[in-house]
Amino acid sequence: MNTATDTNEFVDDVVVALIGAAAAGDRPFEVPEQVERAADDLDAATADSFGSVLIESLCSDSSNLGMLEALLVLAMAHPEVARRHRVDLTTEGKRLAMLLERSGQADRARHALESLAQHLPDERSLDHELAGIMRRNGDVEELIERYLVRADEAIASQQPLDAVPWLQEVLLLDRSRRDVARMIRDVRYSEEERKGRASKRNKVLGVVVLISMLISAVIVRESDIRTEMNALPAGEANDLISLRGRLAGIEELLEERHAWFGMVSAISESNRLNSDLARLEVKLAREAREANRIADQRADLAEAARERGLMLARRGEFVAALRDLRHSLELTTDTWEHRQRVLADVAAIELHKVGVE
Repeated sequence: MNTATDTNEFVDDVVVALIGAAAAGDRPFEVPEQVERAADDLDAATADSFGSVLIESLCSDSSNLGMLEALLVLAMAHPEVARRHRVDLTTEGKRLAMLLERSGQADRARHALESLAQHLPDERSLDHELAGIMRRNGDVEELIERYLVRADEAIASQQPLDAVPWLQEVLLLDRSRRDVARMIRDVRYSEEERKGRASKRNKVLGVVVLISMLISAVIVRESDIRTEMNALPAGEANDLISLRGRLAGIEELLEERHAWFGMVSAISESNRLNSDLARLEVKLAREAREANRIADQRADLAEAARERGLMLARRGEFVAALRDLRHSLELTTDTWEHRQRVLADVAAIELHKVGVE
């Protein structure tokens, strides 16, 4: 009797019982359903036995994706098993996601972290890990939407300051989201108003102290505004993105800071940037139209040369046919829909000429 073979077969049976298949690519990723099924179908003793088998097997094969997924499903369905065997869901979940991503299964890695994040909503490190996978997978817009939903949930739960970190994450991904910057400002402003109402209940400070504080505040405010103005991105001529970034920063500053010593200069620059942007957009649109016209013209000439070349080839005028077909290739790019067919025709005519010669 082969004990090792029997053990491996039993481990495979455990994995199949929990997640449906031993190999990760053999089944859809349905962690919530698997967790619910494991919670309903397995009693405490069976769950504990499955946990022991999986942990013992993972000690000798720690990168087995099927066993790792099965262990996470079991730990989420039966938390007492995770506590008894000291299974750290967060650590094991991150390891599973890393292995899945490395094996080219980025979507499965993402779904694994999403399921764990729902199961452990207070574990922020899972959100950071998930964000990394989504960024690497090109899902930036969806990631932004997730952060906005988290911010909305914080505001709805009367914890507006908890929304600020999520909104700041959005700005890190997309600096052009002025609406998000305004949301951060509004949240902070509301919090300041609340603190202001509370501070009114305190004793009024002396006149001298108040004047000193006001003077200091003006100095600090002017210093802060100068710092913010200097930190704005430079607007490069003929660079649409940099000009828009500079303009957005100045307009945001004008909206937030109602009056300061350099405000007139900022307004003047804002007007100039608007004019520069308008001229540049007209210029770029004109250049794009001209480029499209030239491309269409070359495509028409290429099509005419191709048809002429085919006609000449059918008439046996192979030298002239080759000239026209090669000319059609010179007029087009690698993305031309007839390119492969023309290349094949050229090769065939050249081969025929060699045979004839």
